[in-house]
Amino acid sequence: LQHLSISVLRGAMAILSTTVEASPEKCELSPVPASVPLQRLDRVEEVLADARARTSQWRKDRLYAARADAQRNLRELERETAMLGDLRDQLTGLRSLEEAAAQVCSGGERLSEALRSSAQAASTRAAAVAKAWDDVEQVRATRLQELHRAEEALSAQRRAADERAAEVENFFSLYQDRLGLRITRAAPQVVRVAFTLLDAAAPDREFSFELGLADTKAYRVCACSPRDPPQLGELVESLNVDPSSPSALPAFVCGMRRAFRELVSAAGAPRGGA
Repeated sequence: LQHLSISVLRGAMAILSTTVEASPEKCELSPVPASVPLQRLDRVEEVLADARARTSQWRKDRLYAARADAQRNLRELERETAMLGDLRDQLTGLRSLEEAAAQVCSGGERLSEALRSSAQAASTRAAAVAKAWDDVEQVRATRLQELHRAEEALSAQRRAADERAAEVENFFSLYQDRLGLRITRAAPQVVRVAFTLLDAAAPDREFSFELGLADTKAYRVCACSPRDPPQLGELVESLNVDPSSPSALPAFVCGMRRAFRELVSAAGAPRGGA
């Protein structure tokens, strides 16, 4: 604005100087200081008016531009304020996320510790289960060995019993015809021994008893008919003293035959030959 005013003034002064140089005589007679022609003054006024108009327009333009800049700056300030609020909200959210992350990290550490403890407990339980399984396997193997030994012992006992039963049958078969014996199987490992030819009045009269195995080392006698002879207990005891002896069974059978014959004699029956 100052530069513009100075330019206008300089233009006006140049016009006045030109006018004075062109008419020096008129300057002395005229009431106007430089005796400026009227059209020259009008031109100066036009220049000044134009300068004022241009200055006023410049001021308006500057004011409009300043107002536009102020509005633009205000809008930018509002936008930056909104962005600042968004940043503040984001910062608050980031702080919340940071706190949540810290909580998650703490929870993760606790979870990791719990997992380690659980893994250690599982390892301990697995070791205990493995040890218990080994103990069970050892016990099972021991029991299997004992079972095998028991089965072998039972098989041996069965073989021994079968062999002894076979010996009994062979003995009774040998003396069946000569002593009037009849041998029948009453039950597994039990035989029924019947005598005839003991009563002379009734040679077909039958005297019998059942002989079986109480265990692999002893015999037992039951179901004597017509009744138990008085010597039964003594005869069985003598038999079981050495049941494996080859003469034990023959001696026992002969003793039972004599005992039944004594029963017949005691009853008054005539003695029959044998």
